[in-house]
Amino acid sequence: MGIDKSNVRSVVHMDLPDSLEAYFQEAGRAGRDEKKAYAVLLYNEADKDSLEYSYQKSYPAIKDIKRVYQALGSYFQLAVGSGQGESFDFEITTFTKNYGLDILMTYNALKIIEQSGWIQLSDSIFIPSSVKIIVNKEKLYDYQIRNPKLELILKTILRTTQGAFNDYVRINEKRLANLLKINRMDLIRALHKIQQDGIVAYRPMKDTPQIIYLQEQVDVQNFTIDTEAYNFRKKRHEFRIQQAIAYAEKGQCRSQFLLQYFGEKSKECGVCDVCLNRKSETLTDAEFERYKEKIQQLLRREKLSIAEIADSFAPKRKPKVFKTIEYLLDENFIELEGEKLIWRA
Repeated sequence: MGIDKSNVRSVVHMDLPDSLEAYFQEAGRAGRDEKKAYAVLLYNEADKDSLEYSYQKSYPAIKDIKRVYQALGSYFQLAVGSGQGESFDFEITTFTKNYGLDILMTYNALKIIEQSGWIQLSDSIFIPSSVKIIVNKEKLYDYQIRNPKLELILKTILRTTQGAFNDYVRINEKRLANLLKINRMDLIRALHKIQQDGIVAYRPMKDTPQIIYLQEQVDVQNFTIDTEAYNFRKKRHEFRIQQAIAYAEKGQCRSQFLLQYFGEKSKECGVCDVCLNRKSETLTDAEFERYKEKIQQLLRREKLSIAEIADSFAPKRKPKVFKTIEYLLDENFIELEGEKLIWRA
């Protein structure tokens, strides 16, 4: 988030960041002028699954890291004992396709191999080309009619990517050119032309991806990584993810949770969604007695589930009914018998 303004009123996260450090920094962009501001996090179970999937792919099994290293030597046709100091052009999409590898797992395995001092990766491996359509569908359709030679390029981008109208999507010019059966440089020139016409925003890869061998190629039995450092990073990453998930799911004051994570003590803020929800559910003594009396009457007639009791009250009163039931269970006025509640004599 390259935003440096003091008067940002709202920051909305459409999914859950993989650490509270990242979330805290990004949410902190709001309200720097010390006026009222909002940080909104949209979260559901799919975000948790996505984070955990990304974590698993970020730390491949050692056998998979070795498999990527071995495949790399075969890809560049390196004999054992050769390659040190040499630089090779590298396209991760072609590499993973040739060896039947998962691209995300391979990407992370390469980073681990680099961290262990075997190879060096150029930045362009991690920053592939991308494109975004910056006009609406009607203008795009009109442009395609007026530029039939460019129409197929735009249609192919839309068919091979998802979300190009909303955000930048990754493209591989060589693969795209092969699909279109044209020269790669002709495709790049066409993309620059479409950009100049104001139809797309095109971010080409800075240069050709490179892998530089810092050590000579070894057979897979002699290939090693720093497992202690690897396991430490893995455990630390897992802890950060679990804390981010707990922040979204746990019913604790948001401010208090964040400050505790960073080693600070804090009282409940009173203004976050959790605190406000608790305030709305607070029962006065008179309300508690009133709800208790009605629940007692209902249960003396028959056993009822919690949902059946709640349905006996107006919808707007249900939060306080649930709170009353919670208190009655804690104080042993009522108890569960199977899935039904009974009033204790």
